[in-house]
Amino acid sequence: MARRILLAVLVIASFLFGFELGKSLVRCECKVPIINATFKSIRFPIVAVDSHGNGVLEYATLKIIPGHGNLYLRLNPFVEPDTQYSFETAVSVACRYAHEDCSKYDFILEIHSNAILVGGPSAGAAIALATYLLLENKTWGDYAVTGAIEPDGTISQVGGILQKAEAAYEHGYKIFFVPKGQSKVIIYKKVVRKKLIGPFIITTIDYVPEVLDLNKYFKGMKIIEVKDFGELVSYVMKPGPLEE
Repeated sequence: MARRILLAVLVIASFLFGFELGKSLVRCECKVPIINATFKSIRFPIVAVDSHGNGVLEYATLKIIPGHGNLYLRLNPFVEPDTQYSFETAVSVACRYAHEDCSKYDFILEIHSNAILVGGPSAGAAIALATYLLLENKTWGDYAVTGAIEPDGTISQVGGILQKAEAAYEHGYKIFFVPKGQSKVIIYKKVVRKKLIGPFIITTIDYVPEVLDLNKYFKGMKIIEVKDFGELVSYVMKPGPLEE
């Protein structure tokens, strides 16, 4: 409790007296006064896999306010370090693609989740896109995004693609962007064989790998592969319906 109070005091003091706390990413569990000075904000979906292996779709809100290039995470739920790093990388990539000097802004990310802990880098591409759209004064469309974002803009492969696609599909999204090479996934089909040997029945169970084409499996939702952030932006920003 004492640590939380101290951190809150330091965060508020940083705004009053202009110093930074360590690196550019400041993490706090408190509401700081500057949040009320919202410059612009965007709400966007995040697909994930829960602790039971089920796909879930939750939402995050990103706010950009006048500031000094700091990044803030609302820690409710707690966020693992890889997610924090993804946030930093995503903002950096988006600012570069938007040709924007982001040192004049602060970025506040709040993840709305019922989970106790949020982790993993797979929301990086979505956060980068949300940042870019805010900088360009655009809105989020009828799509969901998954993929890790790298400093050079590459969108790297992530796990749980099938479960994440199911979550996006169940929530009615028409487009689901995935990393290059992940519109098809390997699933393992259970095959049971029985053989009579004398008075005994011998049962064997095998799991045979199968390639599942997500575009054929999810009717009405288009799965689009993107290799990097530039390709993702070109799809989202093109006029008219999104097409592969």
